[in-house]
Amino acid sequence: MTTENRSGLLFSLRRAVFTFGLAFFVILSDMLVIHLGGVTTLHGLIEQTIILGLGLYFAYTGIAIFGTEIRF
Repeated sequence: MTTENRSGLLFSLRRAVFTFGLAFFVILSDMLVIHLGGVTTLHGLIEQTIILGLGLYFAYTGIAIFGTEIRF
């Protein structure tokens, strides 16, 4: 997936869907299981998903712009 996202446009829809989906999953997991973030309402879930999703999106876009490969 990283190769496809790196070769796409600067503002890729696939990149946005991936990062916001990941952010939603992380915040929802925290809300239902871990309880570290203090999110208890739907409004808080949406707010934290937007904040974390934008952060992940801009970080992933920065990696795509500067051409750094992610190797695991």
